[in-house]
Amino acid sequence: MEIAQDQVSTLKNLFGEGLKLFQDGQHSYILIPNQKTGGVDTESVDLLFCPTPWGGYNSKLFFSRKVNTTNQALNWNCQNQCIAGRMWFSFSWQVPPDASIVEKITIYLKAAK
Repeated sequence: MEIAQDQVSTLKNLFGEGLKLFQDGQHSYILIPNQKTGGVDTESVDLLFCPTPWGGYNSKLFFSRKVNTTNQALNWNCQNQCIAGRMWFSFSWQVPPDASIVEKITIYLKAAK
């Protein structure tokens, strides 16, 4: 999947220059390193966003570890998923398919607070 340059620029403004785009298998990913989730978890975490359908979801946000949240309803249904040689975790959450990449990541992060 080709990601528009304006969206990449917006992501870099929001998350920093360390952002990396890459392909692994059939999926495109955006690596967003060293981020705070804004919730009760104060340690940084790497994020990995897949903007295309993944495992029955129209997009998926992965975390380098399970994060502590105030949202007790989160279902961490994907644990130790190997992508690009690293293990990742994600919770079950649907976002609107027509939302922009920035909006989708924001929705996931709000759920993880």
